[in-house]
Amino acid sequence: MRITTRMLESRLIKINNLSNKEKDFDLNHNSIYGGWQMTSNEGSHIIQHRITAKQMLLFLDGMIAGIFLN
Repeated sequence: MRITTRMLESRLIKINNLSNKEKDFDLNHNSIYGGWQMTSNEGSHIIQHRITAKQMLLFLDGMIAGIFLN
């Protein structure tokens, strides 16, 4: 299965809507440096260092599951 930007962004929107944080999470991609990265506070705080799209999809799904289990 091919992981698309739209799939990652839709999960990120869901996380931002479910979380109680004032600052939203962001995703950015750079293939030279190793893939996708999750940040907050407009990139000043790294939540997840660079990983592949498949790993980021699993990470985001895990965050969503964790929010629902809490």
